[in-house]
Amino acid sequence: MRLASVMGLLMIATGGASGAAQSPGASRAPAALNARPRLLGVFDENTGEPVEGARVADLVSGTFATTTQTGTVALNFLRDSGSLVRVQKIGYETQVMFVGITGADTAPITLVLRRITDLPASVTRADSASRYLSPALRAFDERRRSGAGGYFIDEADLRKLDNSTLGNAVRRLPGITVLPGMGSADWLMRNARCAEDGGGPPQVYVDGVQWTPPLRPDAPRFLGRDIDGIAFDLHDFQVSNLAGVEFYPDNAVAPSEFAHTSKRCGILLLWTRER
Repeated sequence: MRLASVMGLLMIATGGASGAAQSPGASRAPAALNARPRLLGVFDENTGEPVEGARVADLVSGTFATTTQTGTVALNFLRDSGSLVRVQKIGYETQVMFVGITGADTAPITLVLRRITDLPASVTRADSASRYLSPALRAFDERRRSGAGGYFIDEADLRKLDNSTLGNAVRRLPGITVLPGMGSADWLMRNARCAEDGGGPPQVYVDGVQWTPPLRPDAPRFLGRDIDGIAFDLHDFQVSNLAGVEFYPDNAVAPSEFAHTSKRCGILLLWTRER
């Protein structure tokens, strides 16, 4: 079944569009699951054929579902308002994007995946080899090995903390300030190096995509009413989903490829595990 014929299926109700969403054992179920099912269709760029068995995961909660024979999956496991979604299938390039789930965001989504034709070259030096296939994780590993002006937590250390919270994990990094909040909240606050300049808390990226914190009335705010000044709740992210964490306490030492605004000071990069 090719892309043109499958497009019609995306307009049909979601019954049978995907298997039940699954959550890793250490992950929480996402809060306020949406009541407005939205469909995602995944297709091969070259053939237009549906891609069966692609893993579609919510990067915040870790919940995921896989596409069916028609290449479709129902996104009713995303929380209300939406989330960052990663789509991956062996042999294809991984894609990360934000998917909105609101009254205005209900249309089906079509995603085209490109086949990977050139695998990463093998590296035989034991002291420098990276075991990752993902270019993003390989780049993280290279920055970690070189120092690169930041602070790093690798996958081996994160796996030891699978039953802990991300707030507890990053407290060990110099320049990170985490403020306990109501319930299980761990607010990422601005660091001392930037406090005098009036900058807000560090910007968070998940798999290289800038993350915007949900609007919550209990979130600490900076810079008056500026949305850029809202703090992130690190408890939204599960340690058991992460392969790497890197922190740059000010924008001057952060990798140039990660855009930032002067309203936030520093960058926290979260990299999810290969499955």
